[in-house]
Amino acid sequence: MYLLLTLIGLTIVFFLIGYAINNLTLYHEGTWAYCISAMILIAALIALICLPISRFSTSEQIQEFKSKQITIEQQRNGNASELEKATISREIIDYNAELSNYKYEASNKWISIYYNQEGLDLELLK
Repeated sequence: MYLLLTLIGLTIVFFLIGYAINNLTLYHEGTWAYCISAMILIAALIALICLPISRFSTSEQIQEFKSKQITIEQQRNGNASELEKATISREIIDYNAELSNYKYEASNKWISIYYNQEGLDLELLK
């Protein structure tokens, strides 16, 4: 949410600066401010378009985390050899690393709007 507000605010500021430069001075080549505000506006529109796409992909990622968690728990409860236990340990380490990264990004106030907050409720495997 903060990212979108920042982009929209910068667009308004650069537009006002460009307007002031064009209307308050004799030097009328202040179109650079309009170009910058247009680029920021385009970036804000792209950010808005990417929002539902990102939400969908993070929902898929949460389902993948849940299925990995169930699979690892089932493997852990079965009779496993030492090699299988080492493989399960490696899978747990990878799972925890991915989940920790997801939780960090989902809790970041600048980009949290793009992440499904349901993922913050998932627990690390031990």
